[in-house]
Amino acid sequence: MSADGSKAAFRVVAQSLQTVTHTQEDAMAGKFEVYEDRAGKFRFRLKASNGQVVATGEAYETKAAAKKGCEAVQRAADGATIEETAS
Repeated sequence: MSADGSKAAFRVVAQSLQTVTHTQEDAMAGKFEVYEDRAGKFRFRLKASNGQVVATGEAYETKAAAKKGCEAVQRAADGATIEETAS
């Protein structure tokens, strides 16, 4: 994953997580799902504990690359702050 791709994926995750209502159920860890799309590319989605998709990743050529994308988002989100920016 490129540095720009990691930053873009992180922005998607941070913006999506702002919209999730935090209930006791939501406090449980979510999960990443890696899947093959209709075009034969691999993508990931991050699901909250309630099953709501809160982020999706870009298209990757291999499943291994998509998994690395998940890991990059995990690292980038660890301790990340939420900043509001103008559109």
